[in-house]
This record gives sequence, structure tokens and C-alpha cells, in this order.
Amino acid sequence: MFIQTEATPNPATLKFLPGRIVMPAGTADFPNAESAARSPLAQSLFAIDGVSGKLLWRTETDIDPDSPRVACCGVTNRGVALYEGLVLRGTLDAHMVALDQKTGKEVWRTRVEDWKQSYTIVSAPLVANGVLITGMAGGDRGVRGFLDGYDP
Repeated sequence: MFIQTEATPNPATLKFLPGRIVMPAGTADFPNAESAARSPLAQSLFAIDGVSGKLLWRTETDIDPDSPRVACCGVTNRGVALYEGLVLRGTLDAHMVALDQKTGKEVWRTRVEDWKQSYTIVSAPLVANGVLITGMAGGDRGVRGFLDGYDP
């Protein structure tokens, strides 16, 4: 897969074009959960300099290897939140993780709920008024979802 960016007149935006290597080879086609779990894109979170295309850091996604069996829709993560130098993300095994935005090193990790009870986090977190908000998935497996808030 290739991602290339180009500067625009607005310094707060970038134009994305094909061209920069993100994966060492091949394309990103995931016909099932098993193939997605093996993908370098699914196994790590990475930061790329939006202007130069240089890889800044890459952090392996550390989840319980048995947790994908409780998720209805495969290994899924729909994004991160950025807040005061942190990259905040939920994990399939129901943890919230904070990474240092400059280095990708883990700053903290907390368990939101027990994935063995079919709770997962597949949506991007949100920060509002200084509160990190995440929602639990698992309604398709009979659990009642909820929102939870944290001081990042």
C-alpha cells in the first residue's frame, strides 16, 4: 500500500496521493479476520511525517491473542484520539492505551472491561472537555455496551 502527501495552501491540511510505501509489499486486501490479523497494518500503530513521508515510529499492537474470537467482525480498530501529546486508542481486548505522540512508547494502559465476557473496543476514542471517552462493543454477543470516561 502506498500513501504520499502533498502540501496545500492551508498549512493545517495535506493532500493524500498514491506513492509512499507503508507496507513492504503487496496490497491491503482482507477477505477474512485471519488475513487481517496477519497484516502489518493490523498488527501495529505507526506515525508518518505528513510532509516527508518518513516513518516516525511504529508500535506493535499488544492484545491477548485469543481476543479476536469474541469479536463479531474480525480484528477491527477505527482510529485514535490525539490529546496533549498522547495517542489514545482502544484495543480489541478491551483496554485503553496511551502512547507518547513523539516516540510511540506506551505511557499507560488500563483495562476497561473483561474481553472474556465478550466486551471489545473497536471504535475510536473521543476527548471532550479533557475527558477521554470510549464505548464498549459486544451487543452482538449479548453484553450491554456502555460509555466510560478517563482522565488522560
